[in-house]
Amino acid sequence: FDGFDTATEISFEHETWSMIKGRSTFTAAYNAPGGPDVWWSARADHTLTRLRIVPGSAPTSIVLLTTLANPSTPRGFSCLYGGQR
Repeated sequence: FDGFDTATEISFEHETWSMIKGRSTFTAAYNAPGGPDVWWSARADHTLTRLRIVPGSAPTSIVLLTTLANPSTPRGFSCLYGGQR
C-alpha cells in the first residue's frame, strides 16, 4: 500500500485497513468474488484492484474504492479489516 499512500497523499500514524480517511476522501478495502464483471460498476472516484486467479477456482478480487463521502459496502463485497502503524 506504500505506492497507494503516496499517490493519495495519505499520512497517518495508525489507521485501519477497513477505511482510510484522507484529506478529503475515504478509501475502503474489499474482497469481491469474481473478476472485473463484479467490481467495474462499484461507485467510486478512484478504483484500484488486484485479481487473484487460481486454477480450478473462481477468481477473486481485492478492491480499493476511494470516494468523497463515507463509503457503503457494495452488494456482494466483504470489507477487509486490519491495522497498521
